[in-house]
Amino acid sequence: MILFESNISDTTLFPGMKTFFSRAVRKYKRDGFLELIKKSGEEAKKIPGPLLYEYYFLKGIRMKSRDCIEGESESIEYGKEHEFTLVNDSDHTYIEQIPELDWVNKNYSFGPHKIFIIDDAILEHSNNLILSDGIIIESCLARKDMVERKLLFNTSLVKKIKKLDENVSSEDLTQIDSAVSLCDGMGYSKWILKGLPRLETIDLYQQNNGKKFNIILPENPPDYVTQSLKYFGYDNEIIQLEKSTIISECIIPMHRSPEHLMSYYDHSIKNDLQSRVKNHLDYKMVDPRSIQWLHEEAQDKLSSEYEFETPNRFFISREDTSEREVVNRQEVYNKLEEYGFKKVVLSEMEFEKQVSLFLNAEFIIGAHGAGLSNLVFAEDCTVVELFGEKIKPTYYMLSKIKGLDYEPVKFEEFGNDIRIDINKLDKKISYIGLQD
Repeated sequence: MILFESNISDTTLFPGMKTFFSRAVRKYKRDGFLELIKKSGEEAKKIPGPLLYEYYFLKGIRMKSRDCIEGESESIEYGKEHEFTLVNDSDHTYIEQIPELDWVNKNYSFGPHKIFIIDDAILEHSNNLILSDGIIIESCLARKDMVERKLLFNTSLVKKIKKLDENVSSEDLTQIDSAVSLCDGMGYSKWILKGLPRLETIDLYQQNNGKKFNIILPENPPDYVTQSLKYFGYDNEIIQLEKSTIISECIIPMHRSPEHLMSYYDHSIKNDLQSRVKNHLDYKMVDPRSIQWLHEEAQDKLSSEYEFETPNRFFISREDTSEREVVNRQEVYNKLEEYGFKKVVLSEMEFEKQVSLFLNAEFIIGAHGAGLSNLVFAEDCTVVELFGEKIKPTYYMLSKIKGLDYEPVKFEEFGNDIRIDINKLDKKISYIGLQD
């Protein structure tokens, strides 16, 4: 049964529809009709987005950018502006042709370290949003689209925010005198690339004030969050957010990435893939100065306080995940053993051991995933990132910031996972000069 004829050249389709149709064709051919119907239900939620946007956001909820906060609250700066040009400077003769990675090669601008101080801000408990006559975008990874995703189809959250921000009295909330909020970005990659670089800004602020500030984290934060704060010497009092709280002096360290003010609906509907990648992925870049600071801090702590024996060649197995698994990982591992690789399961390691593992790495092979954010701690190593159909440039960008030898390889997608062509992988390993 033929459901689709793949003729999608009609330019009268509204922006983004060709992308949707192409994805539907690929989904049907790869996974079958039932999976297509399931996915279609998810995609359908994106279509009424502009109407929902008008309903939610034109009914009194403001979203406040950095410029808006700075105009209404106190802010303190440290350091200077900085620019960094991302280039693919590889001189290799055999390179996997993945154009999505080249699209992010351009010049990036970074501001100085900045602290925002907001009086009587409200920290909302369930989604960790900071409110002060509107939603502070900086409290959601400095991404407007992430704020919108939290509110989309969540009328109870919208009502709660309006109630907290407009009508509630201070007697209804837990109260804290002064604290730094690090509540956003609890996923591993987000914490490593967005959360930890802000410690440098907190350091500068505490040094200039001569005192330590309480740090607010979400209720029951992941172990790697508390372990990493301890590792970097943050013995500040940690406050876990158990209910919505009013903070008399809310200290917000600015993220060390460019602010992202593009709407979620522009992501979903209005732009083709290349336009989104080339023009709207600046938020994935982290200030190279902060990456270097984090690396040096981690290295100093490891040499003075922690000692581990870790392999210098390893394969990140991802057997502990539910997506982007390598379905033939045992076959892959058998081949990599010939080259002296060891298999590692990162979720079974405490934070400090992961730091040691990447600091001492010579060769790293792994499918795209959060564990590769540990490349922050690596130096002078080769990284082979394994992709399925979907390409994300996060760790390409990080590798180039770090000056690592980065090698992407694209393989067959197998549902949400990938299947590795052993011959292709073997050619890549031979190409990068590994000896068995």
